Amino acid sequence: MPRLTGRNRLLGGLAVVALAVVVLVVWFAPLRRALLHLPAPLPGPSVQAVRFGCDPGPTKPPPPPSPAPPRRPPREPVAAYLLVDGRLAGPPIAGVGFNLEPTLWTCPAARPVIETQILDAFQPDLVRVGLAQAPWAPPDAASVEDLTWEAYQRVLDAPEFQPSWEFIAMLNRRGIAPLVAPWGAPGLLTEDGRPTGHLRPEYFERYAEYYAAAIDYLVNRRGLRLGLASVMNEPDCGDGSRISAADFPTVARLVGQRLAAYGVRLYGPDTCNAEAAVDYVEALIRDGGALEYFAAIGTHQYTPGGEVAELLRVMREAGVDLPLYITEYTTYRFGNLDDGQEAPDEMAFLLEIATVLQSHLVAGADAALYWDAVDYLWLLHDAISKWGLLQGPQAQPPFGPRKRYYGMLQILPYAPAGARVLDTAYHGPPTLLPLAIARPGDGAVSLVLINRGREVHLEVEFEHLEQPATRFRLYRTSEREDRADLGEVPVDDGRLQVGIPARSLVTLAAPPAGS
Repeated sequence: MPRLTGRNRLLGGLAVVALAVVVLVVWFAPLRRALLHLPAPLPGPSVQAVRFGCDPGPTKPPPPPSPAPPRRPPREPVAAYLLVDGRLAGPPIAGVGFNLEPTLWTCPAARPVIETQILDAFQPDLVRVGLAQAPWAPPDAASVEDLTWEAYQRVLDAPEFQPSWEFIAMLNRRGIAPLVAPWGAPGLLTEDGRPTGHLRPEYFERYAEYYAAAIDYLVNRRGLRLGLASVMNEPDCGDGSRISAADFPTVARLVGQRLAAYGVRLYGPDTCNAEAAVDYVEALIRDGGALEYFAAIGTHQYTPGGEVAELLRVMREAGVDLPLYITEYTTYRFGNLDDGQEAPDEMAFLLEIATVLQSHLVAGADAALYWDAVDYLWLLHDAISKWGLLQGPQAQPPFGPRKRYYGMLQILPYAPAGARVLDTAYHGPPTLLPLAIARPGDGAVSLVLINRGREVHLEVEFEHLEQPATRFRLYRTSEREDRADLGEVPVDDGRLQVGIPARSLVTLAAPPAGS
């Protein structure tokens, strides 16, 4: 054996130290990330990170409420005229519905409330759910090599997640195959290590596998029926991994190819607003191939205006005849309810979200889903969201209905799948907005009147209806009324007159079919 010199002993010692460092870097993930200057990933949806049950949080105090909007002094009533012409009906719509947080199903008290006060009361055709509160990646994953099909499915198969899948099963029993959406990719697949970071191009295929693992688990292992799947929730702006418009067709094609094996088609781009969706849709049109995996174009839109009509124009002029779904609508005019603020003026909030919905349907949207039905923890904000028609399980009393609940009961049940939105000719103050809807089957018309301004004395004339109206049932929500049933209003020779109080929502409901 050769004799070791001092130099050889030094080199040998350094080699041993180097080997030890390599072992530590490979096997000790936090040290490896520090040495490589990699961002620490956010926790995946382990039972430690995702919170369940009737008291899920938040861990931070709620922000102060927003100030109430100023009130204008009352003004004199004004007369107005409305013509409802049955010849001017749009195409059948796909319906309306809600976003619902599946994790609510881990709170036993929520289950009968959701079934009776949301699903039975509103009979929604469409429900959209998040697949999980956060990316379904194992929390101890140290590198992308740890993000495997089996690892994803182990997370989804954890006992704590089973009530969420039971929730989808309940929807299936009611004939609803929910739209699904992911709230971002695992942090290891993004540029900054966060689910809301930019999805790295070299990991586009890994993202498609991540998504397919969840769909495979739900469809093949749980036997669930799913509706359309979003390529990514809000790829342009917020609660989802960022994907540029230029890259979106590539990601959509990869995801579409993987999900097609399960009979699941896509919707998207699911951007924060319809104006941003134009860039993504134009990229899909230029690409050509990715669009074959889509069954609908979907976007969020939280304000009224011309953006939805413009997106539809771009689609139709390019020969894209897919339906347009507004997959989220609400209003941000009354605070950031994502962070737990309460709307300071419930009646004003109701009238605003009703205005947003009216704008979308009149513009030609095929479907619209309100964000969201019931308050619950919004993990990305560590807050109980306050968008719900019903308050959450921690409220006093639990699941109490807000003013907006009663008002939306005067709109949503009258816009089922197959209904048609009628054009109207209106002369009067612009603060009164009409929405005329002919129900499927007999074509009987219901009329919703959203009044954000002064009292209006309205004369309504009906022409060319499939089923000429002889009477309506009048419901009203106002500062002091919650869907008050005010009896029947007769129609005399195709005309009626009705008073619309200031700041109120009035529905003239068609009689039940066959009555």
